[in-house]
Amino acid sequence: MFGISLVTLPESELRDTLIDAAKRDPNLRDRLLLAAKGRDSRGIADLRSLINQATRTRGYVDWRDAWQYGERLTELAAVLEKRIDSSDAKLVELIEQAITQAESALEHIDDSDGDVYPGIERLQEVHLLACSRLRPAPAALAERVFRYRKLPFATECRRPQGDVHRLDDPVADF
Repeated sequence: MFGISLVTLPESELRDTLIDAAKRDPNLRDRLLLAAKGRDSRGIADLRSLINQATRTRGYVDWRDAWQYGERLTELAAVLEKRIDSSDAKLVELIEQAITQAESALEHIDDSDGDVYPGIERLQEVHLLACSRLRPAPAALAERVFRYRKLPFATECRRPQGDVHRLDDPVADF
């Protein structure tokens, strides 16, 4: 019912109301900016800027606000997933950057309610999807994952055929 009543409002009134709400609600503002920048981004540099914005924290984030950061990561994952089919293998590295920055941000976030990690896991899923569709250079991917192997997303790598290879010696496997 709510959606039906919104459809009847003039577009300019809806836009003004949304802008007013975004001025008062930083989470809504960030979500709208992320969606707009994601849609308008044209290249790797734009996406890198978007990732930096989405993974940035403004100081310590307590448990009451951690869910907002987690939502931002989930929305970032959605933006990056939409770009997979129209991008190149460099997108894989950008997703790795997003995961690394998000996990580093956990040092400044009280995620005791577990609101942030689902966003990181979603980025990991998008990384796997990007690897299978964009097929980055296997040796380079293995070397990067090996460097980041302390991170949860780096413990295994799935080849497009679906078989899983442990990364104890990733370069030799490729």
